[in-house]
Amino acid sequence: MKKIIIPILLIIYTSNVLLSQNELEIGREFGIFTSKNLSGYAKPLVTTISQSFNSNLYTVGNYTNGWSFGLDISAVGMFIPSSQKSFDAEIPSGFGNTNLVITAEKRNQEIIMNSKGTVSQPTLYGGKSTPIFAAPQNPVAPDSFYKSVAYVEGNNISFMSGLPAVQFFVGFPTRTQLRFRFFTYPISKVSTTYYAIALNQNIDKLFNLFKDPFSPYSISLHGAYHSVSRSPGIDVQSYSFGPSFSGVYSSGIGFYLGAQYENLTGTVHAVRKSSNLNEIVNNPYEEVRLGLPLDVKLSTFSNYKIVGGISARFGIAELHADFAYASQPQLSAGVSLWFWDTGEKVKLKEDIITPKKEIIEEPFISYFKEKPLQEINAPFISKLIKPISIKLDFTREDGTHIDTLVIESYRSRQLRPFLTYVFFDENSSTIPQRYVQFTPDQAQKFSMKDLLGRSSLESYYYVLNILGQRLNEFKDAKITLTGCNSHQGKERNNKKLSTQRAKIVQDYLVNIWGVDPTRIKTVIRNLPEKASNQKDPDGIVENRRVEISSDSWDVIAPIVIEDTLRFVSPGNVVIRNSVQSESAIKGWEVVANSSTENIAYFNGENEPPNQLNINFSNNEYLKSKLHRDLQAYMRVENAEENAVSDIVKVPIKIERKDSSINIYNLILFDFNRSDLNPTNKRIAEFIDSDIRDDASVQVIGHTDRIGNDDYNKKLSDERAKSTASILKNKNADAFGVGEQDLIYDNTTPEGRFYCRTVQVIVKQKN
Repeated sequence: MKKIIIPILLIIYTSNVLLSQNELEIGREFGIFTSKNLSGYAKPLVTTISQSFNSNLYTVGNYTNGWSFGLDISAVGMFIPSSQKSFDAEIPSGFGNTNLVITAEKRNQEIIMNSKGTVSQPTLYGGKSTPIFAAPQNPVAPDSFYKSVAYVEGNNISFMSGLPAVQFFVGFPTRTQLRFRFFTYPISKVSTTYYAIALNQNIDKLFNLFKDPFSPYSISLHGAYHSVSRSPGIDVQSYSFGPSFSGVYSSGIGFYLGAQYENLTGTVHAVRKSSNLNEIVNNPYEEVRLGLPLDVKLSTFSNYKIVGGISARFGIAELHADFAYASQPQLSAGVSLWFWDTGEKVKLKEDIITPKKEIIEEPFISYFKEKPLQEINAPFISKLIKPISIKLDFTREDGTHIDTLVIESYRSRQLRPFLTYVFFDENSSTIPQRYVQFTPDQAQKFSMKDLLGRSSLESYYYVLNILGQRLNEFKDAKITLTGCNSHQGKERNNKKLSTQRAKIVQDYLVNIWGVDPTRIKTVIRNLPEKASNQKDPDGIVENRRVEISSDSWDVIAPIVIEDTLRFVSPGNVVIRNSVQSESAIKGWEVVANSSTENIAYFNGENEPPNQLNINFSNNEYLKSKLHRDLQAYMRVENAEENAVSDIVKVPIKIERKDSSINIYNLILFDFNRSDLNPTNKRIAEFIDSDIRDDASVQVIGHTDRIGNDDYNKKLSDERAKSTASILKNKNADAFGVGEQDLIYDNTTPEGRFYCRTVQVIVKQKN
């Protein structure tokens, strides 16, 4: 039998086989079907339709509290499992006047007798059918007439491609998104109408489930309703609902995971067509012989689906693709075009709208003047006569307006110093919370890629995990833990404390990273061998530490990161505000964000400062959060609880350069020293091998805040020149800046250590 081309949607499939002007009429080749058999034959197609209906209705769930509008175009395809390529066809119980018939089927050249009931036959997606033979047991008509029963063959389909789905979506400030689909298709001059409406609702930010307004993760609920109708003939409804968990990162890349319940119900009603009376009279099925119409009840194989997908937002376009584990495993992909998107509007509290002065007309004022004073609603009047106004702007430090924030993007290799010290609080052997500490499961997932976008100091807080990973990689390496104390106050001669400090570091490496304790040696002392200044409070704090050394360079080598380096112009962005209020200011709040990434938060009581600074210059983490527009929102409330807010935006332009800027944040010098020890010489030689002759090289020396300014300037200059002497590039510009440019926070001992460095900055063409 000639195979049929099967479209994905039921209405198009129906239009190929159902022919009439009003009533749907099924053709001769399907006349052998009973309603029950046709339901089984088409069940895989109905499953495909149900899954197609409820696909591509959501992606990531970070729905904002602004307005949005767009168009989504997507396609879906299903893998057809072998279990859906056959169904249990109903066997005719008998025919004629005596019902004396034995049925059998022929498979692999053998006649197999069948009892009354069902026989396996191909579905629409299956292969060849197997005829059922009816052996007459009575020589008298009609039992002697009918010899066999044939079934319609399938189409050998293992993957079913769907037609593109086109849908519009609208986002509402309630963090709600609605999606709509609609089209009509004429079947025998009668319109068949399909429409769908889907609702996606973010709930984590609505109910503050994560307790963190800046969280990149979202929890959402989803629901959808679909309808296909043609009167008479087709009446189909489908609905679905379920939750999802998703996340969107600063790069615009997102993921989503969801579970969904789907249900499709409905019927197809059609009359039969036959040009041969014998086809009806001799048909073994009573329903066919009597010419009863087909009333096919639609059903699917399963009602559950698990979805996992990824998305990527580029300007107005969002690409998305997902895989669903369902009755028919499916792949889908599409693109959403955001024609209008106001983005996230940060609302810290509901604003109280302050009426403007000019709306108070003279008759209104004179009316209140005529009233006794005690009858006047004082709070209402106070809001009218004591207004408040605010104006925001993004400016440079000199006060000039910023039209565009420019980001220059360079490829960059960054060599970061690896400070193998762990510092402790006074008289404590507990690892401070600023150090990143994992569980064993988290340790297995750690990757050096987790350090991308982080500064040298931010990377340092992973020191124990970097050591643990390297010790697992280099199995022959051994380390020595040297426990120290400040030898001051409660720590004087307290070697027990030094022992406890070394022990807590060893326990972490053994219990979390599985390092064999026989590979770890401990040495206990009071002051470190190269102690910091004991006469300075900062130096005393620095001596409370555990030093980690190794017999393997691979364990303590600097960290090399291939990353993107961004320069923001202007580097210091000022949020400038002008607040006018006829009564005292009670409080104020400011939030700066870019897309869904929060950049900065400020708040306070009384009068706000006229300007608030966001410094991007040395903050790679903040730079990585910049996308599309930079936006600032400010809310001010006065003593009468009148409030007003303002919002300002500046567009962001990203320029990708064809040059690379490599930054070698080395070398870590000992306190008050400028000479290069053997380890530092080895690192400097590595830097030299990575510099081309045509490169532009700067060697910049730095110090911490300890000591005299002039002395620190001289010391940093000596450090820069000591490093430059190793480099073969004669054009290297070497100089020191002392403590004038503290590149890291000096309130912590590690911050001061990382300031005792030389930066080698190499710019060269790619």
